Amino acid sequence: MAGHSLGAAVALTYAAEFPDDVEGLLLLGPIAFPEFRPIEHSYLAPRAVAVAGPAWAASASVTSDLAFWPAVSRLMFAPQQPPPAWDAAYPTSRVMRTEATVSEGEDAAALMLSAARAASRYDRVTAPVTVLYGDRDKVADPSRHAVRIPSRIPHARLHGLEGIGHMVHHAAPQAVAAALREMTGR
Repeated sequence: MAGHSLGAAVALTYAAEFPDDVEGLLLLGPIAFPEFRPIEHSYLAPRAVAVAGPAWAASASVTSDLAFWPAVSRLMFAPQQPPPAWDAAYPTSRVMRTEATVSEGEDAAALMLSAARAASRYDRVTAPVTVLYGDRDKVADPSRHAVRIPSRIPHARLHGLEGIGHMVHHAAPQAVAAALREMTGR
């Protein structure tokens, strides 16, 4: 099982709850522990508030979200640039729909409590765990997330990638493929 960013927390949570179902975990640029996240908590979470949240989301999805998006995509890839093919294929119009940003807000609002609950169970993970992270990640600070995973899962193996940001799978696909091959024995 593989997970990137918040998807890594989902993969870890699943592996902790259903250890017999998971043969291995590959975590890429993981967000794994609770923390205040300014964009998620200040900009997205208010969209989860009944009535006012969706109304604000509807306005933001056609104004500030579109203006803010280029900066967010650059931040996700920094210090690398978003690949032109990714930029061309990314479904920005679908992601910016009101319903989608309200869902993002609901996830953001639940993030602190759910991350704390999940992290308290990481010691139940029995599968081999490989963590790949970029040492220049500006989205999931490695010192707060990736490098802390072995404190909860002692058998986890860390692989920091020099000069790489949050989008490990785009910036270092060979490292991701090698980790998958090692994990699966192929």
